[in-house]
Amino acid sequence: PRPTMASSWRLFLLPGLAAARSAPISVFGHKAPDTDAVTSALAYAWELNERNVAATAYRLGDLNPETAFVLQKVGVAVPP
Repeated sequence: PRPTMASSWRLFLLPGLAAARSAPISVFGHKAPDTDAVTSALAYAWELNERNVAATAYRLGDLNPETAFVLQKVGVAVPP
């Protein structure tokens, strides 16, 4: 049978994954980082870190004014 998305995520987030990686996972969105791309990268990096998988969120370009406002308003640091 073909694996489902849920089974793929379980496979990716196995507890032993953290021990198997020597460098943090880089999480990023697309080249024109809007609010969705930046906050998704931040949220997924947080989720991985909560599961003891080292991850860092990045942005691939300059923030637009809306995204800068949202991050400032909620007190979240702008990803590098």
